Amino acid sequence: MSETSADNVKKAPIDHEIYCGVSYWPEMAHGTYGLLIMGQDSTQITRGFRETLPNRLHLRAAIDGLDSLPPDSTAVLHSSSKYVVDGMRNRWVKGWTKRGWKTKEGKKGANQDLWLMLDDVAKDRRVKWILITKYANNPLMEQCRILAGEALHNSFDFPYDL
Repeated sequence: MSETSADNVKKAPIDHEIYCGVSYWPEMAHGTYGLLIMGQDSTQITRGFRETLPNRLHLRAAIDGLDSLPPDSTAVLHSSSKYVVDGMRNRWVKGWTKRGWKTKEGKKGANQDLWLMLDDVAKDRRVKWILITKYANNPLMEQCRILAGEALHNSFDFPYDL
């Protein structure tokens, strides 16, 4: 049911808004994400990983945010990741699957495990994907970034990702 068109989401009332922010420490390949899930109740989630990459953190944030919602929910997901937003709006997984998980250029598609998980969790929800390019202009995105940053600097007991 995941919708890529804003028109389809506009027809239904929005149950939830999800804001996703990440923090990454390249020297250690550690990263975290912070989620704000706004709906009837508001929830904050932080999670971190060792041996990870920023794109994987953005994918995991979207997966966990949507997975926290009941099936058949209508949501707006705000992310600073062009990779995630474009991938879901343009249904990259569908093309990769048809090509044997290869890009149009014939290269192996990256993060297949997480793209398949995101596609699976999104299919039972109506989602509008919003790209946020400037955290400073969005206090809720800034709050997610702060949550992720605090989690990154307060703990290194993260599971391995890769």
